[in-house]
Amino acid sequence: MKNGKNILIFSIILFGIVFVSQGVIVGHSQEWTDYKDSDQRLIPDWVNQVVDWWSEGIISDREFATGLGFLVKEKVIEVDTRIVFGATDQEILDTKNIEINVDEDIVIPDWIRNGAKWYTTNQISEKDFLSGIEYLINEDVISFGEKSAYDYEKMNSKLIANASPIHLENNQKIEFSTDVIEKIIDGKKVQMFGYNNQSPGPMLIANQGDTVTIDFKNNLDIPTTIHWHGLRLDYKSDGVPHLTQEPIQPGETFQYTLKFPDTGIYVYHPHVRTEMQVDRGLYGNILVQEKNDSYQNFQIPLILDDIRINEENFIEYDEDIVGHVLMGHFGNTMLINGDSDYVLEVPQNEILKLYLTNTANTRTFNFQIEDQNLKLVRSDVSEYEKNSFVDSVIIAPFERRVVEVMFEHTGVYDIIHATPEKKYSIGKIIVKESEVKIDKEFFQVSENTKIVEEISEFKKYFSIEPELELEFDLKTTLDLHMDSMEHMDSMEHMDSMEHMDSMEHMDSMEHMDSMEHMDSMEHMDSMMEGSMDHASIISQGMSMEHDDAMHQHDDGSMHHHGSADGIEWEDEMPHMNKMSNEKNTKWILRDKNTGKEGFDIGFEANVGDIKKIRLINSEDSMHPMQHPFHLHGQRFIVVSENGEMSSNLSWQDSVLVPKGSTIDILVEFSNPGEWLMHCHILEHHESEMTSKITVKS
Repeated sequence: MKNGKNILIFSIILFGIVFVSQGVIVGHSQEWTDYKDSDQRLIPDWVNQVVDWWSEGIISDREFATGLGFLVKEKVIEVDTRIVFGATDQEILDTKNIEINVDEDIVIPDWIRNGAKWYTTNQISEKDFLSGIEYLINEDVISFGEKSAYDYEKMNSKLIANASPIHLENNQKIEFSTDVIEKIIDGKKVQMFGYNNQSPGPMLIANQGDTVTIDFKNNLDIPTTIHWHGLRLDYKSDGVPHLTQEPIQPGETFQYTLKFPDTGIYVYHPHVRTEMQVDRGLYGNILVQEKNDSYQNFQIPLILDDIRINEENFIEYDEDIVGHVLMGHFGNTMLINGDSDYVLEVPQNEILKLYLTNTANTRTFNFQIEDQNLKLVRSDVSEYEKNSFVDSVIIAPFERRVVEVMFEHTGVYDIIHATPEKKYSIGKIIVKESEVKIDKEFFQVSENTKIVEEISEFKKYFSIEPELELEFDLKTTLDLHMDSMEHMDSMEHMDSMEHMDSMEHMDSMEHMDSMEHMDSMEHMDSMMEGSMDHASIISQGMSMEHDDAMHQHDDGSMHHHGSADGIEWEDEMPHMNKMSNEKNTKWILRDKNTGKEGFDIGFEANVGDIKKIRLINSEDSMHPMQHPFHLHGQRFIVVSENGEMSSNLSWQDSVLVPKGSTIDILVEFSNPGEWLMHCHILEHHESEMTSKITVKS
């Protein structure tokens, strides 16, 4: 606690009589500076209520300090993490990684309570209140206690991860759990699920060839499992209910053994009511690195997602039945690393390696960064034969891609999701000045000799006939003739909305952005069900030039061309989609040659077999759309699409099959067991668009 002279200074600051700058606060953002010069309000209503209750003596000092801790985590209050949390100057400071654990016996001086009363009765402004509280925290008058931790783990000081990393050692055993948590998304307090009390879950970092044990406990009130997506591990740890294990009931435990034969970025998520549990926050990344690898570049995981939150701040799901089966559950808020307001600060001229993962239920992302070319280096399970520069990367649910980028100029850049109709800003990258010189080698493309040589051994199998031809199809009792009519209606609404967007300069629209237009037109039901409530539209009516760019990636960035008629970017038939459920609508995997469907297909292979599987997504089905196909426990090469040979190969575990496309994959069966294959639109999987392959040792 400071002396009486300092307390007087603090009082003056808190009461808003003067503002004091002691050079203590570091890293203030431009947004904070702009805020101080504006009438914008940053404190959520629920925190204001906490302040009011505390000023009236209704809640404790600890509860009040916990509310302030939220403002620190969300950077509404800016603090010097070196002073408040003991972070070192060399660390990359991100308050979102701070765990707030306020001491039970914290005592906050009464004179601060007077300042809180003045704020809640509008005698001082929000700006004055925040400035005073900010200073008091930095000067340790208000303390979050010794238990608070700046949870930052380093990979040669180059890892920037929102989720707390766990570095795994060989033969290590760790505890893992599912928990009910609360998060603030788009200013709303939402009850979600998390792994180890966080969403996204901890980032697991392992060495290639190692084995670890996960002692897992289900703290939810519903059954669950964990699937380790992309890992070629023992099938008994694959996490598939009723195939590799029984669902883990509330309060029960299960032990998983993980093996890491392949480097790369992977995902873990549930496989029970997957569409609901994933959407409520159960997902996380696994980064597998070569042993003793030395990382020279920044390593930045970016998990792309969307989520639908209703007016009561609840995620909309029926506990008893899978819904939105026709097209999948589109969200109305886009997230990066679980954050609706993602901001990344990086130095100029540094090479950044971005690990992209799509954890959305159904939305396919087209990832771009404003004014930057992306160096595409890796797909799901391996690097590409050669790296290449692309303007965007299409990534379907639970695919992964790795790109590198280097910013030559300082400034603020949009992270963009681009569709043929719109560009959405889903995050920001702030590039700060640095003394690092431009690495000209970054602009060179190169061949990955190791992958070229490895894949060359399989090219002799490229011409073999497929042993399994899987057709994608749909059965439903819904009248899908209404589907096309609804689509036409939604297009008319979209046209009218775009017309309104073009009139933003008019007086009635002057202070409304595109999303506010949409919010003000909620009676347009066909649009609102699938629209974005939180995302900035930065352009509309995109030209064919963009559409051509989506076709140009024959370098392997996608074996699926992102044409407007091949991918459903939005929920264009929301009423029909909402009416569909697992009882009236079934998606199908069918053996073209035998007519058998789902688990009746009974496809088998032996360890060591190399077999071609043909994936057929006909435009003649009842509702043709894209399907991301995923095979558990094995890896494959995408050989061709619509008869055209792939020109840049890699190992994958998933591939997006646009409507009207036929894709041939060559599977290396290396892992014995019973392995699921399914569409990774989560509602499609839950409605039986799934089968299995038995691999005999």
